[in-house]
Amino acid sequence: MAKVGGVGPQPAKIMIVGEFPKAEEERAGQPFVGAAGQELTRMLHDAGIDREECRLVYVTKYRPVGNNIGTFFYSKAEAKKLGLAPLAGKFPKRELQEGLKSLALEFSITNPNVVITLGDTALWALTGLEGTTSWRGSILNTELESLPRKFKVVPTYDPEAVLRMWNWRYVAVNDLRRARNEAESPEIPDPGWRFITAPTYSEVTNELHRIRSQSRLVAADIETNKGHITCIGLSGFEGEAVCIPFVHSGNQPYWTAKEEFAIVLQLKEILTDKAKEIVWQNGQYDAQYLAKWWGFLPSIDFDTIIAHHTCFAGLPKSLDFLSSLYLPYHRYWKNELRAQPDEVVWAYNCKDAVITRALVEPLKATVAAYRLEEVFKTQMSLNGPTLQMMLRGVAIDHAQTPRVLSEVEGKMEAEERFFTTALGHPFNPRSNPQMQTLLYTDFSLPVQRNRKTGKPTCNSDALKSLGRKEPILKPVLDSIVRFKELGVLKSTFLEAKLDTDNRMHSSFSITGTETYRFSSSTSAFWNGLNMQNIPPELRYLYVPDAGYIIVDCDLDRADLQVVVWEADDPELKQVLREGVDVHTENAKTIGCTRPQAKAGVHATNYGAKPRTLATTLGITVKEAEAFQKRWFEAHPGIKEWHQRTEEALWANRMVANRFGYRRYYFDRVEGLLPQALAWVPQSTVGIVTNLGMLNIHKKLPEVQLLIQVHDSLVMQLPEDRIEELLPQVIDCMKVTVPYDDPLVIGVGAKISPVSWGDCEEYSV
Repeated sequence: MAKVGGVGPQPAKIMIVGEFPKAEEERAGQPFVGAAGQELTRMLHDAGIDREECRLVYVTKYRPVGNNIGTFFYSKAEAKKLGLAPLAGKFPKRELQEGLKSLALEFSITNPNVVITLGDTALWALTGLEGTTSWRGSILNTELESLPRKFKVVPTYDPEAVLRMWNWRYVAVNDLRRARNEAESPEIPDPGWRFITAPTYSEVTNELHRIRSQSRLVAADIETNKGHITCIGLSGFEGEAVCIPFVHSGNQPYWTAKEEFAIVLQLKEILTDKAKEIVWQNGQYDAQYLAKWWGFLPSIDFDTIIAHHTCFAGLPKSLDFLSSLYLPYHRYWKNELRAQPDEVVWAYNCKDAVITRALVEPLKATVAAYRLEEVFKTQMSLNGPTLQMMLRGVAIDHAQTPRVLSEVEGKMEAEERFFTTALGHPFNPRSNPQMQTLLYTDFSLPVQRNRKTGKPTCNSDALKSLGRKEPILKPVLDSIVRFKELGVLKSTFLEAKLDTDNRMHSSFSITGTETYRFSSSTSAFWNGLNMQNIPPELRYLYVPDAGYIIVDCDLDRADLQVVVWEADDPELKQVLREGVDVHTENAKTIGCTRPQAKAGVHATNYGAKPRTLATTLGITVKEAEAFQKRWFEAHPGIKEWHQRTEEALWANRMVANRFGYRRYYFDRVEGLLPQALAWVPQSTVGIVTNLGMLNIHKKLPEVQLLIQVHDSLVMQLPEDRIEELLPQVIDCMKVTVPYDDPLVIGVGAKISPVSWGDCEEYSV
């Protein structure tokens, strides 16, 4: 093995430590000269750092076999046999031990102000910590005992990993900018936070009085356990926070009942004060707890997660990520909550509050810089109706649910008898190892792989595909698919837990998708389910409350209309306005069947290449090329929309819709066009739905919103006012999309006094 030493000036303000040399570096005898090294140079340049002024070294000067750094560590079993003591939880072999000694000498000579670690091994070697994804961007310090002093460390991704995950590059460059700033001095910064934890009653009342009388901007954050509030942190002043516990070790009450009641009243006064700006990170979650246990809804005047999502819908949104991106001081802290003593948890709660408050100004500046103030205002206003839906829940037909559950279990038993008899032995389709053995060993079927991970898969799509290829096995494979699908119905939907009010609840996240559509999940109290995925055959279990009619309003051919208006195609507009079957008309234009036109035009509109279209339609590539040629010749506006979108991607790495919402991309532009094309109609329709929901919330308080399902709203109306209110509901949902030729998407309504599943068309 050839050694690869360091390069660069000594001393130097910035020292960069990689994991190990690759083949290119080994051949050249120089660090960071291969593709990853060249990318590092570009990233440093983008961060304002001159590589020539940095000292660059590796943890080990040797390249491991297969570029697998794991070969330079002993396993626990090997280390035990050799009687080795761990070093920061690991057992390094000679190559790494030698490298650590060499690093100590490098530090002594280079004496850097800041050290940039690239990748997990470099992070571990200098700090004893693991997980670059968690710690990246943090300001840490070295923990090597052999060093002359503590050195400041800023971890980030290895450029080799950046080349594989290009969307990491943006945050890696941001980390390098932090390192550049920290290179001005060797001092490890202290944020100087002032926390009050384990307070006395008088300390709490004094601090709450101080916040109430002197602070305008207040950040709040709660910690919960098993559906209950354990503490709340408030930050009313920069760098200061108080944690108010409500339980301590062993779930014992922290206060007397009288003291707790008085504290909650003071908290209510602060958190509902219209003269203050109350700030949260994902305030919807906290608000549900305060409403359930303390009986009031707090103000949510600024939400850091919504502000960030407004600007960069495709980036992570956790509080630690926001801290790493926007704040001058950042040190990862989210691991401090795991099974820690009370004092640590309470300090953690204070950190959440202080950091949430500190994020307000940089996020406001970012929103303003991108001219997204109105978009942010709209997104914030969605808190009102979504919180109402989450707190209200939906009534369930309790008499029907056990019967349906029994029917599903009976069908599962029948399917199990069938495939067990056919296979000749007991078989558990829930076991992935058993499924892998059955398909790919016993039956020797071609391995089906997950499109994202590339790993072998036995999901329903794989089973259906194999059934088409092997007709003799199709009955057994179809039976297994039905068994698995029935199992999902049973466990996910029929056995979903109800809340204490005996209703089904769900969480709706305003920031859940990059298209600004809501996502849905189980409730904040560990019950309920994702209501956006309820199968049609189970919707009849969801019923209106007494005296109400359930109503399902949806947008008519919404995505298609947005595509047509983006293309500004007069012929297609006229077809849609006249209510003619657009797929039949397209089939005439292209010269194919209606099903082919429906699937093929949809795929083509969203950027599918001829080869993809050929696979979709089961035709040759040449036939697919002819299909698309005829379509684009008949409707050139579609092609022009594609070109405009691609130009925007290359110019600004961004696509926008007519409401002014944007999606910035941090991945490679090549290949992004289909995603960007799909984003425009999906986001537009999502926003139309959300604005319709806002209109109903503001104008029709008698209407109770229940569920939002992307392009439809489920609600209940008083049965004695249905004729009066339903036309108003439909008007509220007719939101104008501000094209030069304004688009108003039609709204259909279905109603039922019985259940969601029984809803039938209603003519206004």
